Amino acid sequence: MKFSDDEKKYIKNLVNNLPKKFIVIEPHAKTSWCEHKQYPLNKWQNIINAIYKDIPFVQMSMPDKKVMDNVINIADDIKNFRQASLLLKYTSLFIATEGGFMHASRSHNTKCICFFTPMFDPIWTKYNNVDVIWVRENGHFNCFNQGTCKKCLEAMNNHDEKVMINKIKKHFKI
Repeated sequence: MKFSDDEKKYIKNLVNNLPKKFIVIEPHAKTSWCEHKQYPLNKWQNIINAIYKDIPFVQMSMPDKKVMDNVINIADDIKNFRQASLLLKYTSLFIATEGGFMHASRSHNTKCICFFTPMFDPIWTKYNNVDVIWVRENGHFNCFNQGTCKKCLEAMNNHDEKVMINKIKKHFKI
């Protein structure tokens, strides 16, 4: 991605007001075509609660989305996908579900840990900067179901968020 000088200046000013090290989190998956891409928000909150005292979280969700507790909310400061993508250049780690921002993190080679829904194998969209958590259970994976897959939803709801917590702790050696 090529960013304008104005975009670079805007994000650099925003970053200057953030802690030196931080984790960018986007807990809200785009579910318009696939409801089961969403990792449960209560599990996201558990991840934040387990780590935020060691390293702060910066949430960059759309302004109308739920703001998690114990985060620095920059929803009103990020105006578009390009700005959000550029912010990923400055984070120590990006965590989310598989989606557009995972691809944007690649443009900066930013370390990323992503949840992948059971619906498809991460081998198709992951990069070498992405640490994958492929959520699947009871042999249910690669279903390619759009809309709502009850088995995928069940797997996402049953997944142990400590897998993500442990990966974050290992990344930061905490």
